[in-house]
Amino acid sequence: MANGTGAAATDAISLRDAAGTVLARASAPDTGGWAAYQSVHVPVELAAGDQLVTLYCGTGGFTWTTCGSPPDRS
Repeated sequence: MANGTGAAATDAISLRDAAGTVLARASAPDTGGWAAYQSVHVPVELAAGDQLVTLYCGTGGFTWTTCGSPPDRS
């Protein structure tokens, strides 16, 4: 994620379940420029089985290129 505004974007992104409940929030740190990307990691505990989750952008002032999850470690 990159943020060239000069200030962190607090709670810029949230991960929500199918009911809209917020599972986690992440702020976009000031990265020093729009081309200066940093990784942001947010651990989330989910129940076993299929899950529908939404990445919700609550504010502007940042950009990102990819979103992913680590391999299953069960």
